[in-house]
Formats: sequence, structure tokens, C-alpha cells
Amino acid sequence: MNSYFHLSKTSANKKLGSFVAASTSSKDTCPSLCPFKIDGSCYAAKGPQSWHWAKVSKGERGSNWWNFCQSVLKLKPKQLFRLNVSGDIPTNQDGLIDEDKLSTLVKVCELQELKAWTYTHTYLNDDENLNIIKENKSKHLTINLSCEDRYKAAEYQQKGFNVSVVDDELFDLLQRGYEVKEGSTKFTACPEQYIPGVTCSTCRKCIKSSDDREVIVFKTH
Repeated sequence: MNSYFHLSKTSANKKLGSFVAASTSSKDTCPSLCPFKIDGSCYAAKGPQSWHWAKVSKGERGSNWWNFCQSVLKLKPKQLFRLNVSGDIPTNQDGLIDEDKLSTLVKVCELQELKAWTYTHTYLNDDENLNIIKENKSKHLTINLSCEDRYKAAEYQQKGFNVSVVDDELFDLLQRGYEVKEGSTKFTACPEQYIPGVTCSTCRKCIKSSDDREVIVFKTH
């Protein structure tokens, strides 16, 4: 099955903020083990993004990966870029990240000095995928591992990865001012989800890449 990738040079998504580029990858890039895909709770499959995602998945919009990278190369230098508002990092039939495709995009982001970020539910129990993500760590493309619970999130964070987690209970504690830690791992609630006027472009917590960054906590969309 062919995968398709679409780039909007300026997204209309209010959550992202002004002058943020955004991309969509076809549904076949999403791993079969993603819990949001399994239980039907994926926000992209139900919200206003769903009709656009369907068109990209059918090949009615977008292009192949290499043409997509050429489009990214034409973005303005240092522009904010949200990779995969829907969809995930390309993988092969075995569920392993396609390192050639990922490394090409990383190089493009570095050439343009973009401030890019994404989240992945790629099969993370595979050491090879984790190694590929670590080898392609870049200050111009932050890959956030998307975890199912705070304990797994803490485990990956303590290994030096950038991590996010969807946890409504934890989010509620954090937004009410409680400090929550798992060992050396600290958690912080996504400000855009509870502070009026905050957008991804003004916050940038998920764009920050470091070995000791706090885990970003989201509530269910």
C-alpha cells in the first residue's frame, strides 16, 4: 500500500498558533498497536481533521515521501513545523522505522533550521526503533515518544528520550498545582489545554529537546 504525505505551509489549526506549518500522513502509517487506534479514541479520526485525513489516505491529497521532503525544504527558514497532526513516522512492513526516510527529513529540517516536532506511537518495545529515534535526535526535529502510562513514560524519559503521555488523572493533578514525579522524572501539563491564549507556537515545550526534559502530559482530546 502506498503512503501519502501532505504539507500545509500555514496551518489553520488554532491550537498550533500563527504561522505554523503542519503535515498529515496517511492512515497506514499509524501502527496497528496504537491504543487510540484500537479503542477508536483517536482524535484525528473523529474531529474536523478527519475529512482531510481521509483524502490524504486515499491519495487524493499529498504526495510520496520524497516529494513531501522537497516541499518541507521550501518552508521558511526557522519556521515552526508540526509533523504529523495525523499519522505517524513511516515504517516498513515489519513495523520498523524507515531510517532512510526519517534521516532525510531530519537533514531537510536542519538545512532550513526548522523548529519541528512530532509524536510517535511506533512500536517502541523494539530496541531497533528506539535506536533509530536516538540516532536521529536533532534540535531541529523533536520526536516525542507517545506513551500509554506515566510509568512507561518515566522509563523512556530516564533513557534520554523526549516523551509525552495522555493521562487525564495525572493532567488534573498537575493543572491544580500538584508536583508529580516518578523517580527522577518530572511531569508537566500541556499549557494549551488549560490556560487561555496559549498555543503551541507560544509554549514550545514539546519542541524542546534535551535528555532531562519533563514529560509532557495531555488530557484526552
